[in-house]
Amino acid sequence: WKSFQITAYCFVSAGHILLTLLIAFLWIPTPAIGEQQISLHDLNQSTLSSKESAVILTHLDYGPQILYETSHKVIATPYHRNADGILFWFNTMKMNNLEIVKTKLKSRNVTYILIDKRQNESFLANDKSSFFSLLVSNESLPDWIKPLALSPDQAEIFLLYEVEK
Repeated sequence: WKSFQITAYCFVSAGHILLTLLIAFLWIPTPAIGEQQISLHDLNQSTLSSKESAVILTHLDYGPQILYETSHKVIATPYHRNADGILFWFNTMKMNNLEIVKTKLKSRNVTYILIDKRQNESFLANDKSSFFSLLVSNESLPDWIKPLALSPDQAEIFLLYEVEK
C-alpha cells in the first residue's frame, strides 16, 4: 500500500509538470520555417537612443519583449492584472477621432507608437477610419505623428512613430 501511495504521488506530481511543459510548448508561438525573430534591441541602440525610458504604445504581445530588450516603458502587456493597459491599446487603436486619440496618448505620456504591419486584428484593420488603419497605411498622418526610420529587417515588419508633445 505504501509503495502504491508513493507511485501515485510521483505520477500526480510529474503529471502536473509534464502538462505545464506541454501547454507551454504548444502555446508559445515559434517562428515559421524561414521566418526569423526580429530583435527590438535596436530600438534602444539607435532609433530611440535620445529618449531614455520613453513610453511606447504597441500591441500587448510586444510589451514584454520591449521591457526585456530595451530601457523603455510600455503600456500594454499580456497579463490579466494589466487590463487597463490592454484596453487602452485596443480602445485607442479603434478610435477615429484624432483629437481624442491625441489627448489619450498625452494622458499616458506616450512618446512612440510601434505597429506590426502583419497584425491580424480584424476588428481594428477592417475599420478603415480607425487610428490603427491610419498608422498601418502610413498616409495622411496628423502633424503630431512623425514616422521614424528602422533597420531594414525591422522595417519589413514594423512601423515606428514618434508622438510629438
